[in-house]
Amino acid sequence: MPSPNPTVRRQHSGNAKVTTLSAPIANGTDTSFTIADATGWPDGSVGNFVVTINSGQSDVEKMLCSSRSGTTVTVATRGYDSTTAASHASGATAAHTISAAEIDEMNQHTNATSGVHGATGSVVGTSDSQTLTNKTIALGSNTVSGTKAQFNTAMTDADFATLDGTETLTNKTLTSPTINSGTLDAASTHGGVSGTTLAADRAAWTSYTPTLTSTSLATVVAAYRQVGKTLWVRVAFTAGTGNVSGGAPMTVTLPSGLSAAATQYVVGPAQGTVKLWTASGTTLSVAIADGVSLSDATHQTGITCAIEVA
Repeated sequence: MPSPNPTVRRQHSGNAKVTTLSAPIANGTDTSFTIADATGWPDGSVGNFVVTINSGQSDVEKMLCSSRSGTTVTVATRGYDSTTAASHASGATAAHTISAAEIDEMNQHTNATSGVHGATGSVVGTSDSQTLTNKTIALGSNTVSGTKAQFNTAMTDADFATLDGTETLTNKTLTSPTINSGTLDAASTHGGVSGTTLAADRAAWTSYTPTLTSTSLATVVAAYRQVGKTLWVRVAFTAGTGNVSGGAPMTVTLPSGLSAAATQYVVGPAQGTVKLWTASGTTLSVAIADGVSLSDATHQTGITCAIEVA
């Protein structure tokens, strides 16, 4: 079977004259011959060419010729194209022709899907199912379409994330994001406050027991929550027997490990009266006159404030 992709092109001439041999050719031994008229004949500069001697006769022979100089033709293969090398007399007809081998090769080349046009792989069909290897697709001048699921199926080491899909992101760094609502798992921390949702983080308070000074008040309810650098503190003094003593400001400690970033003044209600609290270091303090009872409705006090923490 001839190759569908011949490596050497054959030369053809459309106006080569049919001529005759100027001298006899021996049976299978001569590798050149002379012709009477070489007008229009190939010269082998492009590739081998075919010559038929005594076409249609019992001693017909095709020769694959490699070159021609003047009227002398050099032969590469005797008995070519399923013919037999034979002796030919001077005056036998000589014609430049095409061979059956060439026609077979062209037919095979036309029907072949691989190994053609100098390619070692297969011809790519627009509607065939094929696997492409070592191809570069420039997205600027091509369109690649498909669904997210199809792209994820094609990707073997990860998944694509979409703008409006529900996906879990891992090992991502978000720089200055804006988060509108959202859900965190129970182990997540946002702004230093843990919880299951952002809304729950804002509403969640952690109870703690502060240390009080300059007062005999024993019953205090305190809680805090932290969002980023903002610490919210809520302290309520319940009804009971307790007095400010010693003439010093009454102080309430902040939650353990937290301190104010700078001295801050916080306005807080005190049962119809405005009291000015000071956040400094690890304490909140408020000035109340010595000996004032905190058990009556007039002086029952408390504070809910926001403090910038260090």
